[in-house]
Amino acid sequence: MKTNRVKRALNAGEVAIGTMIQELRSPAVAQIFAAAGFDFFFIDMEHGSYDLTMASDIIKAARLEDICPLVRAPDLRYAPLSRILDIGALGVMVPRIRTREDVEHIVAELKYPPLGRRGCSITGGNNDYRPQPVDTFIEEANEETLVIAQIELKEAIEDIDALLSVPGVDVALLGLGDLSISLGVPGQSGHPRVVEAASKVIEACERHGVVPGIHLGNAETLAEWIERGVRMVAWSTDIWMLLNSGMGAVRYLRG
Repeated sequence: MKTNRVKRALNAGEVAIGTMIQELRSPAVAQIFAAAGFDFFFIDMEHGSYDLTMASDIIKAARLEDICPLVRAPDLRYAPLSRILDIGALGVMVPRIRTREDVEHIVAELKYPPLGRRGCSITGGNNDYRPQPVDTFIEEANEETLVIAQIELKEAIEDIDALLSVPGVDVALLGLGDLSISLGVPGQSGHPRVVEAASKVIEACERHGVVPGIHLGNAETLAEWIERGVRMVAWSTDIWMLLNSGMGAVRYLRG
């Protein structure tokens, strides 16, 4: 089982920096992000256009480049969660978490017994096609898999201590876009209501030994959240990188 260097870094109190892809399909995107210095990236299977075959090819390249491949799952069901890990992702972020039962469910589906109920498949993308004894594989997989709950709904904020006290959850990653909608101030990720809710999550993370994370498009704002204690930061997406770079160049050249 491949060592999850992002999980190791987070456990050591370090900051991990990544991004998200929603459209680019070439496995070369993993090499490009590795060359840029990112620690990880998310393949967005909630809003992005990826199926398992596309995701599998990108994940294989990421594992070879030693950049941590993570996936934002489409939902809570067992099949997408388990298959995402079987193709080699080193962690899964589950969106739209609402209740403690949701968190208990994702931990159980992403961990092998005795910590969960994930079905076992070895000698595939999740182990770089190398044979390994079952007992050592499931022990290592349980240790290296990163379990990420995306906190982006008012219901989750209201019961955040119950959610983050579930054993096995590693990261609570804030999605301020959907959180702003849920709190009645759509698109205003800097609104006092949103900032207060996000701060509440960071404080709960500290109480329960969970890493606080966030996904935002503005690097300067991300730096401010790092100062507030966030340690897993995802900057922008492939779409916005291309749009912002292209629009900026066009404006400059037309001027």
